Amino acid sequence: MEETISSTSPASSADNTLSRLTGPSANATPSAGGSNRPFPPELNRWNWGAFSLTWIWSIGNRVWIGLFALIGPLSLAITVILGIIGINGSVQAWSIAYQICVILLTLIGPMTLVVAIILGIKGNEWAWKNRKFENVEQFKAVQQSWTKWGVVVFILSIIIVVGLVILGTYWLQTLYQQSLPPELPAAQ
Repeated sequence: MEETISSTSPASSADNTLSRLTGPSANATPSAGGSNRPFPPELNRWNWGAFSLTWIWSIGNRVWIGLFALIGPLSLAITVILGIIGINGSVQAWSIAYQICVILLTLIGPMTLVVAIILGIKGNEWAWKNRKFENVEQFKAVQQSWTKWGVVVFILSIIIVVGLVILGTYWLQTLYQQSLPPELPAAQ
């Protein structure tokens, strides 16, 4: 009795899921798109998905320059981790490493914003050149999906930042009030 092997393996299932999320695979035969096709002028516009989702969008669209956007968040994460270790361990070496990370965060952190702006401006062109799309309509549909999620992430980011600023202001005000000496009773 011959056993038939199903053509649906876990790897092909994952490829199918990824293909549905990001568009056609690199093996698809496109009628437009790809690096040897001219960039349609109608696609020359701002890309909110690329701006808001930077490195995630970059991986999905094979625009590797967008990975530079990870430098800011990674240096922030390293700074926080070293700060926690330095505070709890009070080791001088960690304190120096923490100070170096703060300097790096200050100098390199803005790179995330710069990369996001560049991706917003050039994202459509780079995605068109680096991925294969069947036609302009498919490209627009795929990028529209990225844009929807990008706008959601952008709005949530603004809400979170505003909330953190309000919370931080309240926290600092409370600390300031607690640091004041108690009022002395009025002399009679």
